[in-house]
Amino acid sequence: MKSKKKKAIDAGSEIASAAAKASAKALQEHSPSKVGYGIGAYYGEGLVNGIIGKVKATKNAGTALANASIDSVRNTMSKAKELLNNVSTNNPVLTPLMDLSNVAFLKLKPCLIDHVH
Repeated sequence: MKSKKKKAIDAGSEIASAAAKASAKALQEHSPSKVGYGIGAYYGEGLVNGIIGKVKATKNAGTALANASIDSVRNTMSKAKELLNNVSTNNPVLTPLMDLSNVAFLKLKPCLIDHVH
């Protein structure tokens, strides 16, 4: 398996090298940096075109994600509404509570009435 991969890589390298040499010869170009520049320019152009080519698909994916999120929130709210509608009474009783934790209790002197028999 590895030997086939190496053979494929070597073959690709030979093809690229032969293509660069043939291009340079045909164009009478003897500068490897200019060849590299040209290859880089084509690579960059291909990258840009590839990204631009995916703008519509990216937009569609974002729209689908947003719609799925909205549907999920609607579904959750609908279930909450059902739960609230199934409550037996819509008039809850509120019982007030008094917080006495900060109230100081006084020690009162016995009242005279307590001593009368």
